Amino acid sequence: MKLIRLTFTTALTALLLAGCAEQINDPDGKPYDPYESTNREVYDFNTYLDKTAVRPVAVAYKDNVPEPVQTGIHNVLQNLNTPYIFANEVLQADFTDAGASLGRLFLNSTLGLAGFLDAGKKAGLDPRSTGFGHTLAVYGVGHGPYLVLPLIGPSTPREAIGYAGDAAGDPIDYFIPFYATVLEGGTGLVDQRSRYITQIDDLRRSSLDEYAAVRSIYLQQLEATDRGQSTSGGVTADIPDYTDPATGTTK
Repeated sequence: MKLIRLTFTTALTALLLAGCAEQINDPDGKPYDPYESTNREVYDFNTYLDKTAVRPVAVAYKDNVPEPVQTGIHNVLQNLNTPYIFANEVLQADFTDAGASLGRLFLNSTLGLAGFLDAGKKAGLDPRSTGFGHTLAVYGVGHGPYLVLPLIGPSTPREAIGYAGDAAGDPIDYFIPFYATVLEGGTGLVDQRSRYITQIDDLRRSSLDEYAAVRSIYLQQLEATDRGQSTSGGVTADIPDYTDPATGTTK
């Protein structure tokens, strides 16, 4: 299964890289969204799924699971994703952050009880966020047009390749059963969504055109990430994100 995913990702990358030369804005400075009609339909589907299934579960999780347990689960998810964050930092020749991620992985997996406690952060090693999409950016690959993917949400061709690359290249998944991978993904989705309930609700209430607002926020996030600027606590929190959390892949 993993070999098939890895082979598919390699082929997908080869096919799509040539189409990622365009910037995410057109010459007039407007978002490059040539598939807007289709994107809006997919966005409506994702929003319906979020409102009817994902958000209610996330609200129940936030209201009924003790906060220390929520924090511990989030820490475990971060720890599980650290190996491929580390791998992407090595590919980006960011050896300082790679060393910090490796240190976090060791401390959290041992003293942190498999990551439930963030021992790395207490040692001054803050969590990192990166993925294969940003690795491609480091090597000069452009975004291409704005896309909205079913279940995943806002994206671009480069970021879509990044999602596939992270999914196929996650070393942890090679050593755990498939059902555990599904459980990890589902838990991560609920964890991520529960952290942004208020922000997303506010965005939906205040936006005259929710689709355009999310598109603008997401593209600002990508531009900031490409420039190496942190988006934590900023625009990222406003986007309904159906991707695998904790990767930071822009993701």
